[in-house]
Amino acid sequence: IALSGNRASGAGPPLPVQLVAWIGALLLLRALIGLTLWERPFRRRTWIAAAGFALVLFLSRNPGTGVPAIALLAIPWLWSLRWSVALGGGHLALLSVGTLLSVALATISYGPGAGDWPRSGLSGIASLHLVASVLAGYYAIIALPRLAWRVQFSIRRIAWRLVASHLLAGLVPGILSTLFLLLAGAFYLSTYRGMVAERALRGLSQNAEQLLARGFVSGGDPPAAPFGEETPGQVIVLRDGGASVRVLGGGLSCDPDSLLAQRQTTRDAPLLWDGQRLFLRARVDTLQGGRRLVAEALAPVDSLRMVALSRVLGVPVRLNPHARVVRTATSMQIGGDEDSTGVTIGPRRPGGTHIPGGALIPCLISKSDGWSMQVVPVVSSASPGEMLASLFSSARENPLATVVLGVLGILAFLILGAIWITIGMVAGMGRSIAKTVRALTDATRALREGRLEHRIPIEGQDELWSVAGSFNEMADGLERMRVVELERERLEQELKLARDIQTRLLPPGPPEILGLDLAGLSRPARHVGGDYFDYLALDGGAIAIVIADVSGKGVPAALLMSSFRASLRSEDIGALGPARVLTHLNRFICASVDPGKFITAFLAIIEPATGRVRYACAGHDPPILMGRDGTVRELAEGGLVLGLFPDTAYEEAVVDLPVGATLALYTDGVTEAQNPAEEFFGRERLVETLLGARAESCSGILERIVDDIERFADKAPQYDDITLVLARRP
Repeated sequence: IALSGNRASGAGPPLPVQLVAWIGALLLLRALIGLTLWERPFRRRTWIAAAGFALVLFLSRNPGTGVPAIALLAIPWLWSLRWSVALGGGHLALLSVGTLLSVALATISYGPGAGDWPRSGLSGIASLHLVASVLAGYYAIIALPRLAWRVQFSIRRIAWRLVASHLLAGLVPGILSTLFLLLAGAFYLSTYRGMVAERALRGLSQNAEQLLARGFVSGGDPPAAPFGEETPGQVIVLRDGGASVRVLGGGLSCDPDSLLAQRQTTRDAPLLWDGQRLFLRARVDTLQGGRRLVAEALAPVDSLRMVALSRVLGVPVRLNPHARVVRTATSMQIGGDEDSTGVTIGPRRPGGTHIPGGALIPCLISKSDGWSMQVVPVVSSASPGEMLASLFSSARENPLATVVLGVLGILAFLILGAIWITIGMVAGMGRSIAKTVRALTDATRALREGRLEHRIPIEGQDELWSVAGSFNEMADGLERMRVVELERERLEQELKLARDIQTRLLPPGPPEILGLDLAGLSRPARHVGGDYFDYLALDGGAIAIVIADVSGKGVPAALLMSSFRASLRSEDIGALGPARVLTHLNRFICASVDPGKFITAFLAIIEPATGRVRYACAGHDPPILMGRDGTVRELAEGGLVLGLFPDTAYEEAVVDLPVGATLALYTDGVTEAQNPAEEFFGRERLVETLLGARAESCSGILERIVDDIERFADKAPQYDDITLVLARRP
């Protein structure tokens, strides 16, 4: 404001004002740079945009430069608006209003008169202030659409947001359109009235000119009242050939000779201002009997005449002879005399909201240095609703106005009906959406609290209620899944307990027996398995080794394995021998289990001192006897699997276990372990592992076999229980 106040005078402001201007411009530039740098990734295009911004600052150091045009180069740099995502809805709304004000201030800053800054002695300050204002204006123009787009997020409730969006989409454009039509009609009506008044004044001037010319043609004196007998104060200025100028009627404030010397006709300038009063002109310039007759008929334009003209037009019309409209090639400026009061001639309209308008009429103006041609405004006004109100006021007298009012009433009824239907639909949708969202919110809260029995009452058939129905289906599924999960957890707990029990049924480790190295393990494919092995100490220092495999897997196999173990431990293995023990076990299993269930088993009694081994096999995989020198022998003597036929007889065999020899007992889970290609580990790989690790202890050999099986299986799952028992005479 301080800068613009000194543009015309050319006087520089005081030093404090200059300092404030410098600081304000620098702070504005600093704010722009900070806003555009906020979380902006610096890539190649960022540096290009920064170079354009710096080029604007460099080129704008000269006040005479076209800053607004050059500042367009800074738009790529100003385009970054990443900070807007960090603002809340209220701040966005406030910032949008501030942005509009910024655009307005920027427009004022480099508006008309900005080119006068270099002449004011403030070229440096003005240039920096102008650059900052222009850049801020551009930035505000860029930011405003994005801010307005994000203001919707300040409305938390979906129903209100929906209502606001429909109002903005329907009602607001309708209101703005109506306001536009009313203002356009008022502007047109006031401008049209001014044009009619201008044409009426021209018509009065031309009629007076015709009367004046008719008097000269008839050869007599000019009429004393060419503007009509009812117009007082008429003046006629006449020159007949070379005679002196005669002034008939009242006097003039201007020189009559200079007036008649002008060449402007009535059509060129219907009005005349003699410096004190405004006149209507009627000029005649003709030859009569070889002599030149020049006459100017002038009628004062005062408030009475403008009142009479306003009565004819039906609306107040007034002239402002003090206003001067100066047209140039690029602009139009309205000014006035420095010593004039600016009082208009003519009646004013009563108080209220009125839209001004008018027309321009040429006027011949007398000045101290001569005459000049200018235009003055013919002013009228109209209220925004006057066009519509005039239809109602004339409906009683004009039947056509009634027809127009009927058409407009139908249109208004349709518009109001459409608005009412729209508002009803929006309100209904808002309530439905709000109710559905509230129901979904309550339902999700219930699920979060673990109340899976909560259901949403379905009250509609649209998409949102379909989502609510899907939510109910999901809740049903979750409730069923929770029941299944609880059941699964219960089963897992039971299986864990069963596994712990089964683990306690297996030996925790090999016994320490002089002259014999033992090792064994069992790894079930599921929580519990059907494989079994054990070490049973006998009288005389002997030890019984048993390995068994129950058909099937899981809990049934584990239960049958437990029965087998209990029956085995109830037998006097040392007195009966392996074959008779298996015979007794076979009868028990056949009598206790359903048909189709069977057990393979291998039972051996080892005497560590002599290396004598007595054994019997019930359909089990033949154990491998590997000598110190690497020879391999299978122990296959025995009989059928346990549980098929109660009268099955089993044979007993005897073999020596030399010093350094190893006896390997295993279940089919070892040889039938599969890799992802569904290949079996096989007996050959087992023998190779035994041969490769024969120099190690039984526990070392056991680890080597397990590692080879895991390496072979890779990521393939374990399909069967794996059980191994090794015995060696060191």
